[in-house]
Amino acid sequence: MTDSADAREAKRLVGMAHHFTYGDGADPAAGAALAAEALVFATLALAPAQAPPVEAAPVTIYRAEHPDSGITLGHYATAAAARAHCEAMVRREVFCQIGWIEDEKDGVAELAVTQPDAEFPTGYLVTTLELAPEYDEAADE
Repeated sequence: MTDSADAREAKRLVGMAHHFTYGDGADPAAGAALAAEALVFATLALAPAQAPPVEAAPVTIYRAEHPDSGITLGHYATAAAARAHCEAMVRREVFCQIGWIEDEKDGVAELAVTQPDAEFPTGYLVTTLELAPEYDEAADE
């Protein structure tokens, strides 16, 4: 058994149960109740060792950037937050309508400005990235 707080409490309760059941405490009912309580704490102490290992799941994040200028604006938990950062940057520079051109195959969306006669890419991108939970040596090959 581990030396956790639950394990220490189980050992303490076992000692008390023994005292009431076999020692000079002379109260077998109290001893039985303490023994049952000790069993609960012992089970809690052993539970983490018996739990199956949990694998970390991959995490998806979104990088807002302007790669042509070498600027990474930030990394975000949602595509909407990354897009909002890109949109704020363009609104500081130009006054026009903006929209997103998405390439679903590679997970990249580019911000574009729209004028009455044409649409122009701004160079601001939101790229979907998947973070690996741990290093996989076989993936390098």
